Amino acid sequence: MGPSIYYRRYLGKKTGLNVKLSTRYWYDVATSLKDDKFTFTDNWDVTKTHEAVKMGLSYNLGIGYTFGRNK
Repeated sequence: MGPSIYYRRYLGKKTGLNVKLSTRYWYDVATSLKDDKFTFTDNWDVTKTHEAVKMGLSYNLGIGYTFGRNK
């Protein structure tokens, strides 16, 4: 959860094809992991550690199509 900004640009006047840019800030809400890590052993007896990621600011570029816009 967090605030975000989106911008959509159509690629032509009579096309539904568009490009969407977005940016979002992800808050660190809570964690139940001790030291923000989880260590486990998989089926092949290999010990692995999963570390929590602090997201912060993220960006995205999407390509889409809006049906019915080219009428």
